[in-house]
Amino acid sequence: MESAPPVYSNIELICQGAEARIFRCLYFGRRAILKERFIKTYRHPDLDSAVTLQRLKGEVRLLTRAKQLGIHTPSIYHIDWSKRTIIMEDLYDSRTVKSIIDTLIQENNTMKLDELAQQIGSTIGCLHQAQIVHGDLTTSNMLLSENNQLYLIDFGLSAHVPNKTQMLEALAVDLYVLERAIICTHQKAKHFFSNILMAYKNSISDDKQRTLTMNKYEEVRARGRKRSMVG
Repeated sequence: MESAPPVYSNIELICQGAEARIFRCLYFGRRAILKERFIKTYRHPDLDSAVTLQRLKGEVRLLTRAKQLGIHTPSIYHIDWSKRTIIMEDLYDSRTVKSIIDTLIQENNTMKLDELAQQIGSTIGCLHQAQIVHGDLTTSNMLLSENNQLYLIDFGLSAHVPNKTQMLEALAVDLYVLERAIICTHQKAKHFFSNILMAYKNSISDDKQRTLTMNKYEEVRARGRKRSMVG
């Protein structure tokens, strides 16, 4: 995967976030996505290189691990550590779950919404059982292909959390981030998150982990509500 230098062309900037720029390109004539983690000038160059390399390696490792678990993620074509870039599969035949939910709400298609919630919940459950948190679970970071396969994208904030106490907190926060994203973005999608949560709980085979995670999730929600009330 890393033996040959990248050959890419037709580069087009799609978006830029706090950590990286995302481009569409052609990689050896194939449609691809190029993700570049850019230099943070406010950090010392040595520190910036070390932090960026660590995060890049973590993203690649957890993208690969998620795929091994059976979760659909973009395939990685090439990594250039010196240029801080990953070239990966362009899922150009897919749509964001955000846009799909909006369409299904307009169509009043509750059956498809329920099926989508089931997919999302079971996918996150699979990830969490492997002690992996995504770190930025929003419906914009989920894609649905033409054949209805759910993909998780953007593992830039993902982490493997083996420590039990830290893991429960991280899993609960992951769920709470998704809940808040859905409430803010899809206000008309009634019961959508509760259906996700039901599928999530059903996918967790370890009864103890399920109970502990849900208890911690309720704690995180309570803290979130308290912060909202305080302002």
